Amino acid sequence: MLSRSVFLRALAGVPLLCASLPAQRQKPPKPPDLEILEIHAVRTDEGIEIDGKVRNTSARAWIQVQLLIDFVGTGRKPLSTRRGPIESTELASGEESEFRLRVPDNGKAIDIVINAEDVDKRDLSVRNAGPFRIE
Repeated sequence: MLSRSVFLRALAGVPLLCASLPAQRQKPPKPPDLEILEIHAVRTDEGIEIDGKVRNTSARAWIQVQLLIDFVGTGRKPLSTRRGPIESTELASGEESEFRLRVPDNGKAIDIVINAEDVDKRDLSVRNAGPFRIE
């Protein structure tokens, strides 16, 4: 009877032990590939001008980074996406590059959100991706 009591008490602690194991094995989240450091989106007579600066926050270099600018309307409704390169063809780890895009104004967009991809069309994660208000 005593051994059964000891066994049941030991068994009661197993779920606690099992619950703590997955938490210990989890990897820390992967840092983003790029970070938007500065951005300005302004309406002009010619359309919308988007200027900014991006930094490579990953450990690898990125080749021919393309920014995907999502134009968002009221109610966060996506309206369109425009693509444009950053100035540097190759962006090494820790390096920064500027970008400039001029796009026609559809009149309905109020915000922009930034996404990115590399030369092989792989999605790159972006920190501080928006939304940013179009002034």
